[in-house]
Amino acid sequence: ALVEAMACGLPVIVSEIPAFMEIIEHGKHGLYFKAANYIELAQRIEELTKDKSLRNYYGELAYKRGVSFSIESSIKKLQILYKKLCES
Repeated sequence: ALVEAMACGLPVIVSEIPAFMEIIEHGKHGLYFKAANYIELAQRIEELTKDKSLRNYYGELAYKRGVSFSIESSIKKLQILYKKLCES
């Protein structure tokens, strides 16, 4: 669901758990909050709610990162890998 939201251009806020941290980098593709810290989550939501340009900024970054997980992108990466393996 995270990657799908990102591929739709939505800014994302995720808890700092390894699975999410593999997909986004804080401040680069979205925002983190410490797991179970509802105050920090509320602050991140408020940041994006109050600042349209910040929402758009993170939405664009999320989109670029999200589409890198598309089926087409994955197929291209596999083709490159298979070609390198066949050449060696």
